[in-house]
Amino acid sequence: MQSHSRLLVPIILLLSLFLSGCSPSGSEDRLHEGTLSFEDRERTYLLYRPEALPAGAPLVMVLHGFTGNARDIMAYTGMNAIAAREGFVVVYPQGSEDHEGRTFWQVGYDFHAQLERDDVGFLLALSRQLQQTHGFSPEQTFLTGMSNGGDMSFLMACQHPEAFRAIAPVAGVMMSAYLEACRPALPLMAIFGTADSTSLYAGDRENRDGWGGI
Repeated sequence: MQSHSRLLVPIILLLSLFLSGCSPSGSEDRLHEGTLSFEDRERTYLLYRPEALPAGAPLVMVLHGFTGNARDIMAYTGMNAIAAREGFVVVYPQGSEDHEGRTFWQVGYDFHAQLERDDVGFLLALSRQLQQTHGFSPEQTFLTGMSNGGDMSFLMACQHPEAFRAIAPVAGVMMSAYLEACRPALPLMAIFGTADSTSLYAGDRENRDGWGGI
């Protein structure tokens, strides 16, 4: 069984990527644009796989924020450079569009209440397909995300903690709809900011901002 210090290493790497602000260098030749049919939709993702990885390599899933996209979060985080250095694979799933053409992850915002979108199912299906097709490790699959992607990280951990080794949401929140029932049994590192005017540090259980109670 891994020691606590060793268990925290992947989480620390996830923290370092969000603080680095660097851009991936020389990574486009290792980048694959993929698709997955789910719920009668063609969902897309970017997969970065460094050279000469051994079988059973770790997989890190990175989720963009509300109105964001896979390529922008890839550039913002600089994760590819860290993956190449540390020896793991990164997948950047693409959210779908809402009724106003804004990309999102369905976590329960009030203005998405009428949208039937099983993003939990999509992310599970994507991780399993990559594990089975490429031999990535199911026991070493990690999840992180920014803002709406952080919200989605919490939701995934609440509903399917068995699917990930650890999560590290950044500027994400847990929605009131599932907060009380959530007991995620996995390592978690959450990063918040007191000056964040969207994902409020103290939460918004009364739903004054109209997101759905956070």
